[in-house]
Amino acid sequence: MIEPWSGAAPFVENRRPLGRQRREGGKLSKDGHPEKNTFPRRALGVILETTNLSQGPHNRGLMMSSESKDIVLCDAIEHVLHRKVSAQENALNCLNINKLLHVISEYHERTGIEIDVNSVYMTPEIGKFANAGRRNEPARLPKIIKLRDGDPSCPVFFFAGGASCLFEIKDVLQGFLHHGALYGIRLSDFPAANPARVSDEVDSCITALAERGFRPPFRLVGYSFGGVFALELARALTRRGQAVDFVAMIDTPTSEHAWPLSVWFDYHVDRLTRRLKRPPGPAAQRGGGHQPGRSPVARLWKPFNRLLFRFRSPLAEHYPTMAPQWAGNYPPVYDRAARQLLRMKGLYRPTRYSGPVHFFRATGGSTLDCDPRLIWRPFLPGAEWFDMPGTHQSVVVGRHGQHLGMTISGLMSRRRAQMASP
Repeated sequence: MIEPWSGAAPFVENRRPLGRQRREGGKLSKDGHPEKNTFPRRALGVILETTNLSQGPHNRGLMMSSESKDIVLCDAIEHVLHRKVSAQENALNCLNINKLLHVISEYHERTGIEIDVNSVYMTPEIGKFANAGRRNEPARLPKIIKLRDGDPSCPVFFFAGGASCLFEIKDVLQGFLHHGALYGIRLSDFPAANPARVSDEVDSCITALAERGFRPPFRLVGYSFGGVFALELARALTRRGQAVDFVAMIDTPTSEHAWPLSVWFDYHVDRLTRRLKRPPGPAAQRGGGHQPGRSPVARLWKPFNRLLFRFRSPLAEHYPTMAPQWAGNYPPVYDRAARQLLRMKGLYRPTRYSGPVHFFRATGGSTLDCDPRLIWRPFLPGAEWFDMPGTHQSVVVGRHGQHLGMTISGLMSRRRAQMASP
């Protein structure tokens, strides 16, 4: 799943005005003095007073001081949360994935610096979060990131969905009852000139695991297309004689290229039927049944464009932007990662895996993909299937995510007990 990324422009244009307290030094205590552990505040014009606004955001970011960058980041977080924040506050606790993406987008718009979505696990304190951008952290973040401390002898490795946004499964981790350490594996950045495949990412994972000294047995969990990486890594490790103790796939889809023709046909017939049964919107009821600015040709072409996607080549230049998961308006690093992932997904074809797999299907399904059971059942004869409440997106969020985490960790404990019994 590629997360929708609404650009920073609406946030900048509709910002609430900076109050006098914020301009003159930040949050005040009851006696009128500045509180400790809060950021000093300045108007945006003061923050950028030493910069040349005509040079563009990237050059402005290079010229801004570290203090100014911290203020901009904190201001962006406060705008998303609609409240004051302190330098000591933990971003893992106050932000969700959508709010984090909004903060990163606005920070990039105002400074030209794009903070990696996974850097929040390296610098969770808001007061230190901006350091990741100043250190050019996308090039420095490790491939394997520790998400939670625990026993290093029995770690669990997670693959996130979308462009490797580990933060989107934070509620799953919160409900995960396991005494071992929890790690997230980021996707590698491969050269765009030679489109990478899933096998390239698997080789990169095996190298990273060996360099960090991790030993079998391995426990792997993957959400959305991250489930494919977990499955293929398990296959590769098994072929190398390294034991894989546990594999979990959470509502993992494949591209339409891998769907049987009958499944693809039924999916689009059902999709068209639901569109025809959908009641007209307010604009149509008033006699304006089309979106302004869209030509009749564009309105007629849209559904056919989705039908033709199955027959497009994943190697084509504009293939990622044609994918139904593509939302666009991403910052540069995220944009590159999204394009790479969508090509990987388009090039991937599932093959038979006879090992044990736990597959968790979201009962609410996805509007962009078919029922994963229709695709995976023939390829996973040893799979144990579980229906979990929620849609493809909400199954890892809130109480659904915590319940999912408890369920997976419980099955992992059961599996460990079975293997330990004579």
